Amino acid sequence: DYTATDGGAFYLAEGTLNMSGGTVRDNTAKENGGMLYASNATVSVTGGIVSTNNAANGGAILLASGSADIGNEAVQGNHATDFGGAICQTGGTLRVTGNINEANTAKNGSAVYIQNGSATFDGCNITGNTATEGGAIGIGSEEARLFFAGDAKVTDNTWNGKKGNLYLDKD
Repeated sequence: DYTATDGGAFYLAEGTLNMSGGTVRDNTAKENGGMLYASNATVSVTGGIVSTNNAANGGAILLASGSADIGNEAVQGNHATDFGGAICQTGGTLRVTGNINEANTAKNGSAVYIQNGSATFDGCNITGNTATEGGAIGIGSEEARLFFAGDAKVTDNTWNGKKGNLYLDKD
């Protein structure tokens, strides 16, 4: 239960973070990454619970550069006032193999918002997330790359009260 400008619980500029169990919840960042802000870093979240974290961008995680492998089974109840209720990616390489479900919320990209970089969703379920202006996965530029592999499913997400799984923001 902590508040910071970036990285409510962890601020990682270069280095490695491995999370394979436990609970990280109720953290707040005024700007980016309610739980974690990562830049030029390697992140692996393969177990445990990441819930009820808050930020303007990346309710739970903001990946600015580097790589992140998210295999968590419980990424839920995180909130971003702008982009990426669970994860906001502004660069780097993201791989999601775990589930991002149960009440992550944001203006755009209630589960994940990808501004730049590449994101692969492999065998994961993204369900039950709510956005006010964009879908569960928001894509913010032509530099963003999105890949689906395995049995990845994006279902039952809402956008402004309607079904909304994918949103392409071409401003």
